[in-house]
Amino acid sequence: MKTEDTTLKDLMNPGAAEDFFTRRRMDSFDPNADPRQFSLANALWLMELSRLVYRRNPSGTFKEPNPHSSERRVFLQPRNLEEVEFFDESDPVSDTQAMLVRSTSGPAWAALVFRGTERKPVDVVSDLLLSVPLLGLENVHRGFKHALDIVWDKISAALSAPDLRAVPLFMTGHSLGAALATLAAARHRPHAVYTFGSPLVGNRDFIRTLGDIPIHRVVDDIDGVTFVPPPHFGYDHAGSVRHLAEDPEPSVLLHADKVSFDHAPVNYVDRMR
Repeated sequence: MKTEDTTLKDLMNPGAAEDFFTRRRMDSFDPNADPRQFSLANALWLMELSRLVYRRNPSGTFKEPNPHSSERRVFLQPRNLEEVEFFDESDPVSDTQAMLVRSTSGPAWAALVFRGTERKPVDVVSDLLLSVPLLGLENVHRGFKHALDIVWDKISAALSAPDLRAVPLFMTGHSLGAALATLAAARHRPHAVYTFGSPLVGNRDFIRTLGDIPIHRVVDDIDGVTFVPPPHFGYDHAGSVRHLAEDPEPSVLLHADKVSFDHAPVNYVDRMR
């Protein structure tokens, strides 16, 4: 997709899409692939899950009392996936959602998928910049840490289930969800992490705590969210980068629309190579 063809809906309401898992040919997910090597097939599956986690139920909420009422199930079931649990926690500071899914046939695997923000990327950038002096940096951005803290007890309990501990676990997310997936990997070691459009999460001391966890950080062209918070505040990126590009590249790259629209999840799906 060309940046000029990306819509505000693609950018600000990715969960409203109806084309999950169908925009691209989807080769089988391979949980047994070398986690240190970038897998295009696995990246596409995890990016589509990172889009799907934005999807709300008809009532406008992410979670219903009956988990089988979730509209996400409509897209997961044909792909032999099921939602084990949906996590939805908020307080006056943060609003955090994530879903835990697993395969129902074929090779066993599971994914913890964090939702990103549905605000304009320019607003996300502004929030991150303003939060630096307010929330500060210890080893990690305190705002990101708090967003994970409010949901972590429930996630940790779910990941401790014997049937989940026995299968390869992947962590993933887009935007804020990517930052939370990176932080979660430091608390519970996954098989691999795939992040999409991630902001910078912590400093080099934090990155060292990740050890040899395979982290594949996918960046679409000049996605503005991937440049904040500024490195001169002590922030750094984790993992190996996979850089995507618009094809063909527009003649003028540095303009506001592209910085924002390159963050749209559909562009990550379409441009993945």
